[in-house]
Amino acid sequence: APTSDFLLCRCQRNASQSSGGDPYAVTPSVMALTEFHIKNGSTFSAQPITNHSVVFSSETWYETFGTEDPRVVYRHLDGTYYLLYSAVQTLPDGSVICRLSLATSSHHPPLEWVRHGPIFCDRNGTRGARAARCSCAIRPTRRRTSSSSATPPTSMGCR
Repeated sequence: APTSDFLLCRCQRNASQSSGGDPYAVTPSVMALTEFHIKNGSTFSAQPITNHSVVFSSETWYETFGTEDPRVVYRHLDGTYYLLYSAVQTLPDGSVICRLSLATSSHHPPLEWVRHGPIFCDRNGTRGARAARCSCAIRPTRRRTSSSSATPPTSMGCR
């Protein structure tokens, strides 16, 4: 029996009508899942993306401006989908920050996801302003100068 293939893609709604006609006005990003088929090795067709296609949208404090750039890996050994994505947050001063975040799903197709949060810590050792102490494996590192004095953290690195 033929199996279905699915495509997870980033989508945004055009909000130009509610913003006075600004063609670049969009809503926060979401991720939609659509079924697709390839016929004869060259003809691609996909189901239309609708509101019901959305399987991943902003739900947490670190995703206030959307969820973007999905990268999915399926691990056959345990039947788990691993989703790395950019969680985009608007800060109180109006600036925007992106955090590489992780979600997993053991459903096929992956319609439900469990969020595991940002995978890198901020420079102060937390996953964000409202988060508890970071328990992730990758933490900020301190670079050493030639005099061996510590400088403020400047990069992320493995511990």
